[in-house]
This record gives sequence, structure tokens and C-alpha cells, in this order.
Amino acid sequence: MGIFLVIAITAILAFLLYKGKILDWIGEHNKLVQTLKQKKFFQSYLLGGVILFFINGLLFVVFSLLIFLVGAFIRIPFLHIFFMIVAGLVAFYTWGVIYHVWEGTAKERLKMGLIGSSFFGILAIQFIYSLLTFKPSSEVGDLVMATVGLWFGIIVTLLAFISCFIYTALENKVE
Repeated sequence: MGIFLVIAITAILAFLLYKGKILDWIGEHNKLVQTLKQKKFFQSYLLGGVILFFINGLLFVVFSLLIFLVGAFIRIPFLHIFFMIVAGLVAFYTWGVIYHVWEGTAKERLKMGLIGSSFFGILAIQFIYSLLTFKPSSEVGDLVMATVGLWFGIIVTLLAFISCFIYTALENKVE
């Protein structure tokens, strides 16, 4: 599990380091970007941030459900990792689209990004609280695996919070 975490963190760092190139690849002329630019709800940082918050929540729920269903009904080892990779790619693409759609001041962009990425911040706080107040459900409960799961949840949600904030809130200053 540790090697998967190291690979995931390395991949996320690469996506953050090459943010400019990825945003250029998505581009202003992307069909989805052009369609969403027609909508007025991205003109308000508050409404844009709330929409980003719910998009993040929807992505989290959909891919968590897919991972759960794969684990419960399809017994193919490591298939859930494929869904995690796809979830990350979809999230980075979505954040890149929202970066291009947003039109406003840099200060409002920061507010919008903070509101939108706060979904993952709230989730990280919930995992931290669960870790601090964890009590096994029975005498034979596996404390180690539950603790490892909560730590992975904390790491993943904090990385998602930071990544979403960087992609949506910080200006792209590539020369």
C-alpha cells in the first residue's frame, strides 16, 4: 500500500508542476469551456465556488460508489486502483475547465477556489476527527487496518484539497 501512496503523491506532484502545460492542453477553446462560459453563474465567486464544491462532492460520491461496487461485486484485484486513477484524471480535467471558465479578479478567484476545494478540507477534518475519536466496534476489531484506512483518507483528502485549490484558485503565470 505504501508504494501506491508514493506513486500517487508523485503523480499529483507532476500534475501540479506541469499545471501550465495541462491547462494549455485543455485550452480556452475547449468545447466544454466555451459552453460553460455562456452561463452567468460563474460570474459570482460565491456561486462559482458552491458549484465547484458540489462538483467535487459529486465526483467523490460517484467514484467512491464505483470503488465500493467493484469491491463488493467484482472480484478483480486492483481494479479499484484503476478507478482511483480515473477519478484523479477526471478531477484534474474538471478543475482545469473551471480554471478557464472563471472570469473575475485574482482575489475572487482565490475565494472561489477556497470555497470549492473546501469539500475536501471538510472531509479531511472528518477523517481526522474519526481517527482521534476511533473506538473499535467489538473486542476483536482490527484497529490497525481501521487506523491505516483513516490515515489514507486524511492524506488523499488533503492532497485533493491542495490540488483543487492550486488548480482553480492560483493564476497560471507561465511565460
